[in-house]
Amino acid sequence: QADRVTRSRVVLPRAERFHGVVVTRDGKPLRRFTVNRLEFFDPSGRFEVPARVRDGRIRIEVDAPGYEPVSETLTATQGDLGTLTL
Repeated sequence: QADRVTRSRVVLPRAERFHGVVVTRDGKPLRRFTVNRLEFFDPSGRFEVPARVRDGRIRIEVDAPGYEPVSETLTATQGDLGTLTL
């Protein structure tokens, strides 16, 4: 019948929020970088991103102009990823 209405419920998994700092090998904060394809401009190198936790771990990809990209699978603990070095 054309009048029939079907209702569906879609449940999206919640993305946790994680934060950290991106620095160079000599410890200087990077001001412009991407984390998981989100672009950041921060003089202290700080970021906060949503990420899905799978089996207690998250995948983080960090990139910045002039640096080799870094891709890591990290243990998800309390939302703090600490310092990520390029």
